[in-house]
Parts: sequence; C-alpha cells; structure tokens
Amino acid sequence: MKWKRKCPKCNREQTYTRKESLTFAEKQNAACHSCANRKIMNGRKRPEQSIQMKGKNNPNWRPRGKEYTKWQSYKLDVRNITRRQSLYLLENFDKRGRAGISGAYQIDHIISISKGFRRKISAEVIGNIKNLRMIPWLDNIKKGK
Repeated sequence: MKWKRKCPKCNREQTYTRKESLTFAEKQNAACHSCANRKIMNGRKRPEQSIQMKGKNNPNWRPRGKEYTKWQSYKLDVRNITRRQSLYLLENFDKRGRAGISGAYQIDHIISISKGFRRKISAEVIGNIKNLRMIPWLDNIKKGK
C-alpha cells in the first residue's frame, strides 16, 4: 500500500511506501527532496560532479577521529595526489593487477614516498605523474625492501 501527501513548499505530491515514513514527514512538516536540496545549497554553487564520491573513492579521503603523525599525513597526501593523476597514460597501465598474479603491474613512485618525506620534497612532486611508472609487482615489492 502507498500513502501520499503534498510537499508543504512546492505542493508536489509525494508517495510513501511505509506509514511510519508518512507520519514522521507530517510531524516534521518535511519538504520533498528537491525543496530540501535547495535549502541545503542555499545559494552555493553546485558541486561539479553530480555523484558525490564517498569513502576511499574520494581523492581527499581520510579516516575520521584520528590524529596523524607528520609521516602519516604526508603519505596520505601523496596517495591522494597520485589517485588524481591520469594514470591510464602510463605505459603498461592496462596490465595493472594485484600482487601475486603473474604478469601484473603496479604503480611505482620513482622517488619513493619515504625518501620524499625524509628529503622534505612536497607531496605534489612525489604524487605527480612524472614521478610514476608501472612496474611488475615483484619488482615493486623488492624495491620497497
């Protein structure tokens, strides 16, 4: 069964599939989604992307409620900058894969993240596509050690 009510602001008809949702909306005098979004935006420019990126897909993602050392913060910054690069332009990008899979390649920072931190090289330089390459996963693991 479906229940209907009109939006108090724009008078559009809204449909509810649960009676509890209808009751809650009436108590709160809730507006429809488009009216509520207008209120939230409140004159601000709309985001360029229609779908907001959530969690680790967001290039600026960081776990909440955690204090970071300078090293952890630097490493997160480099990785976020690396994700924003046009990685598909790298040679062998089409062979990208996980460690352990034969023939798989991984992204490698030519100047490593740790070396960049020790030498105080900016995160933008280390994460830039000019400092990236695709190498076989085994070579990448050996390079880290």
